[in-house]
Amino acid sequence: MPKPNAAKKNTSVKRSGRLPRRGVADAAQVASGKAARSRKTQARILDAAEELFSHHGIYGVSIRDIADAAGVDTALLHYHFANKDGIYEAVLLRRAGEINSARTRALDEYALACGGKPSIEGVVRAYLHPVFERLLHGGRGFKNFAALIALANNTELWGGGTVKEYFDPAVQRLIDLLRLVLPKAREEDLYWGYQFLSGALTLSYSRNDRIQGLSRGRCRANDYAAIEPRLVEWCVAGLRALGTRH
Repeated sequence: MPKPNAAKKNTSVKRSGRLPRRGVADAAQVASGKAARSRKTQARILDAAEELFSHHGIYGVSIRDIADAAGVDTALLHYHFANKDGIYEAVLLRRAGEINSARTRALDEYALACGGKPSIEGVVRAYLHPVFERLLHGGRGFKNFAALIALANNTELWGGGTVKEYFDPAVQRLIDLLRLVLPKAREEDLYWGYQFLSGALTLSYSRNDRIQGLSRGRCRANDYAAIEPRLVEWCVAGLRALGTRH
């Protein structure tokens, strides 16, 4: 005969409807495995979409194109992201937080290190370097993201929606520091200065390699180590000129 205590224990488990401890652990492991597979699937979809968007833009890519490149059914894309616009925004946001946090952090660290005496060059370098660091060492994924930003920067979709929540704080921090360096600059000139800097930057990491043909091979669009110091010098000269105009 079973011991009274054991019988009582088994009855309490049945009445409570709770799984034994081993059953709870197994269920948690299954759920964890499903979540991990879901994250991998989403990452595969976003990688495929990022590459396609970076070459063809949002209008040149279909849901079917993304599904085929990711090796999944279109229903899975709709399940995770609702529609193509949802995929596009998810692609942008996946790296936007990282790069703009790095920009803001670099600007804050420079502001602290310069002892209250920032220079135009120091501010511009702090803003640009996190991008070039990732272009050099961030792998294919970041290069695709950068090329996509270069395309997006020339579309009417850019500058609105959720994306601006990630990009605008870093831009405003840049403007704040430039305001300190160029106290006599007109407010509108500081913003125009950013506009021109942004345009030059995005052209620098677009996939347009016309410069190689024009220079007969002396310059290459993906020579980021050569581009960064020259872009800094160019932007510094332009901002200084805007900041002292009358």
